[in-house]
Amino acid sequence: FKIPYTGLPGIELNNILEQYKPFIIKNAIQYSLKNYDLNDLVQISYMALLNAVDKYRTGTNTFSPYAYNTIKNALRYTARQNIKYSM
Repeated sequence: FKIPYTGLPGIELNNILEQYKPFIIKNAIQYSLKNYDLNDLVQISYMALLNAVDKYRTGTNTFSPYAYNTIKNALRYTARQNIKYSM
């Protein structure tokens, strides 16, 4: 099953998801949050990546740093929310 559209010309979404899979898993493993298991954090990271693909504007800057920061920020936000509501 291939998803052809991305905001990036000539690149399929499946290729992007596979390309960032090691980075997503590596970063998700670094977090140990109450009420979240590894699969939840991986899913949050993939959702952040899909959001980055959707909101990326071609020609502004390179996509990789934008995607990396989006994924990291999503995990940090989840960690902050977890701390806020666990007290």
